[in-house]
Amino acid sequence: KLLNWWQRVWAEDRLEADPLVTLAANWLREHAPAIDRPSITHGDYRAGNFLFDPVSAEITVLLDWEMAWVGDRHLDLAYAMQPLFAEESDGQLYLCGLATREEFLRLYSQASGLPVDPQRLRYYDVLLSWRNLVTTIAGGARCVVERKTHQDVSFAWFVTAVAPIQMASLRRNLEAAIAHFDSAAPTPSREKTPC
Repeated sequence: KLLNWWQRVWAEDRLEADPLVTLAANWLREHAPAIDRPSITHGDYRAGNFLFDPVSAEITVLLDWEMAWVGDRHLDLAYAMQPLFAEESDGQLYLCGLATREEFLRLYSQASGLPVDPQRLRYYDVLLSWRNLVTTIAGGARCVVERKTHQDVSFAWFVTAVAPIQMASLRRNLEAAIAHFDSAAPTPSREKTPC
């Protein structure tokens, strides 16, 4: 459902076609994993979308639920781990400014009691890079061109600043996923069959 939704956004809002977006959508459809445990996913889970108690350091409220759905928990994990929301300190990348990737995944598994599947995480890295690019160069650009918001200047800046970052992220994540999935797939038989 999520893939269908964003493909529709792309079809309706894009200003022009882009082969990378089409390639990624086709790859995503062909490699979609089955959901092992349906979960409520936030869809935009990152440091900017929660409030916390500074004394206890506990999250008190999650904000911005418009992209929530019942799906795979790896979606929120992959989203929170996007480099766009990370901060670098002492040569380390801290996801949402809070923890390294390894620490983040360890703490998640420890708190939830659920395993993290690296292959699913790779899939959702691609899906989110693709979705974010669709949002930026289709939805965002359409808002600017058709003046559908009072924030045209902000959106124009956002689209031109973020689109190249999202395009590079999609390209990088898709290349890594294709390499990984192809190396993990069984090699097809090379025997010739009669026509």
